Amino acid sequence: MERRCHFMKIKDVEKQVGISKANIRFYEEEGLIHPARNQENNYREYSEADVEQLQEIKKLRLIGIPVQEIKDIYENRLTLQEALSHRLDEIEKEERTLKETKLTCQKALKSKLDITSIDQLEIEEEKEEWQVRLAILLKEDIVQKKLSRDEMNNEIACFFIAGTILSVISIWLLPKDYIGTHLYVGLISLAAVVGLLIIGTCSANMKVHLTLLLLGAVVQPVGFFTIGTLMGSGYIVCRDTAVLKQYVIYLYGGAFILAIILWMGSKLNRYILNKLWISMLASLIMAGVIAQMLNQKYGHLMATGELIVGFLCAVIYLAAVSGTWTLANADWGKYNRYHAVYTSNKMINVFATIFNAAGYYSGKNWRR
Repeated sequence: MERRCHFMKIKDVEKQVGISKANIRFYEEEGLIHPARNQENNYREYSEADVEQLQEIKKLRLIGIPVQEIKDIYENRLTLQEALSHRLDEIEKEERTLKETKLTCQKALKSKLDITSIDQLEIEEEKEEWQVRLAILLKEDIVQKKLSRDEMNNEIACFFIAGTILSVISIWLLPKDYIGTHLYVGLISLAAVVGLLIIGTCSANMKVHLTLLLLGAVVQPVGFFTIGTLMGSGYIVCRDTAVLKQYVIYLYGGAFILAIILWMGSKLNRYILNKLWISMLASLIMAGVIAQMLNQKYGHLMATGELIVGFLCAVIYLAAVSGTWTLANADWGKYNRYHAVYTSNKMINVFATIFNAAGYYSGKNWRR
């Protein structure tokens, strides 16, 4: 009982502080708050100190202090007075921009311009104020655009399918015995995978996540191949790396086909990507297809145990990928193009997907 009095779940914090769950998770990702984890169910538990800090963050954001500067304040790299001074400088620039905008609008009104004569409107676009404002507005148009469920799924599908194609090409071009004789290359790829995962966890920038998606799509299949090689004889026939290479290609090919099936199915019935059991069933069937294809081509080289391991690995990966996509649909109304890229990146990342699946299924956490 005492534990419940001192800790709150995220939905309670959302109500008390007045900011959304997505924002609370974003601030956690940025290192501004550090909620504890309940060891029994993996739920986040927010203390009174976390709530007070969120109240402070809310006030600082209301007056326009950037998230990075708030983080610098808490980490003693910047004082509040310095942050306020920076903000005042920005406000003065904004005032100049608003003044220019106001004068331009007044001129347009006096000239009685309509849409056919808007080209007559004189704007000194070379001025710094206008350049800054244009850059901000164009970025907002792209990143902060709210997406419908279909639009979000379209973008997730396109990014993920492009990534799986890159992954198949990457592993296809890799000589079948290369990792076995150049193991250091595989180990470097695994280190790169970990590095990409860390960067993705620390950043909330859409361009960063898009870059990570493309890099990860190339590097991670090599890392996957390396893990299979390190597992040694007895698992997915690592003594015959041609089989392992074909298995990885089948795995990504299966993910590609599964994504298209779920995507097209969601256009016929939106519940296809809204029900977790449908995604899990589809993943199980696709994993069975992969295992059957592997058996038909390499059954004479593989023991039953090896086929079972291959099947289970496929189930875990495909279920985590489809589950990530399905759970993204649960809160689709709160997300924009950034979250489409963010979701696609997690689906492409073999290791991050499985790592995050535990949190999704037990704690139902979306934006960690």
